[in-house]
Amino acid sequence: MVDEKVLERVSRLAELELPKEREQVLQDFQRMVEFAGMLEELDLGGVEPLYQVNEGEAGNAFREDMVTQEMEQEETLGNAPQRRGAFFEVPRTF
Repeated sequence: MVDEKVLERVSRLAELELPKEREQVLQDFQRMVEFAGMLEELDLGGVEPLYQVNEGEAGNAFREDMVTQEMEQEETLGNAPQRRGAFFEVPRTF
């Protein structure tokens, strides 16, 4: 059961500022919890666990090309406008 105390704790943990319509939020949250509880009623006895969405396929299914040639480190760094030792040097970002 979701009550005001649970809603307050969840909002604090999630660092959410709840709107003034707390009663509506409380009702919506209760409906979400009830919906998630319905999953417990499912009979999953013969269902194998799914460890990966692409069932056995590793890698990027959308990529058609394959890497066939690798560049040496010096050749790669030769393309850099600036470098520091064995690294690319780039402007600092914040």
